[in-house]
Amino acid sequence: IAAVSRASQKAGGEKYQLGTLFEFLNGLSGKTADDFGEGHPFVTYMGVFDGPFIKDNAYGLVQASSNEGQTVLKSGDILMTMTSETKPEAGFVSLYENAHQGEVFLNSFCACLRPKANKVIPEFAYCALSSPDFRRQIWRISQGSTRINLSKTEVKKLLLDIPSEEVQLGFAGSLRTTVEEIEKSKRLLTALKKQKRG
Repeated sequence: IAAVSRASQKAGGEKYQLGTLFEFLNGLSGKTADDFGEGHPFVTYMGVFDGPFIKDNAYGLVQASSNEGQTVLKSGDILMTMTSETKPEAGFVSLYENAHQGEVFLNSFCACLRPKANKVIPEFAYCALSSPDFRRQIWRISQGSTRINLSKTEVKKLLLDIPSEEVQLGFAGSLRTTVEEIEKSKRLLTALKKQKRG
């Protein structure tokens, strides 16, 4: 996956500020500890670190509703960590694909980047936002000592190279193929461990 991300950095294309490519939406707000444990699913903070795609075990439960003004996730949303304990953990991203029925929310420590106007394909966006060049941009705007925070205003100003749709689709296919191979390897390793114990 790192190789795919590095290749996306060299893909060329036109530079865009993130604010022109994505609508930035907040995670959960106005919730207390009593609101968690039952209700609708939400993507946890740690679930975003386990990308590139949000997995089945990345959810908690919260009493929330879109009627409260909470952001409901949509397939193709990019989820980004906006606060962390260290700089290397700031600005991590993962892709959300709607595997649930009904409303699904996002934890309060992350932001939802929703692609605008079909300028960017979500899988390519994941690769570009995980590239060394973009990680360096994130490092420069990370602020804080005991807790690292990202300013949404500053993140919107960061630049991405967006190539043609054809090139983006190529990266999207490579990412999915890579993830499938990793999952196959994990299943094989699990089976071999079980066989060894037997």
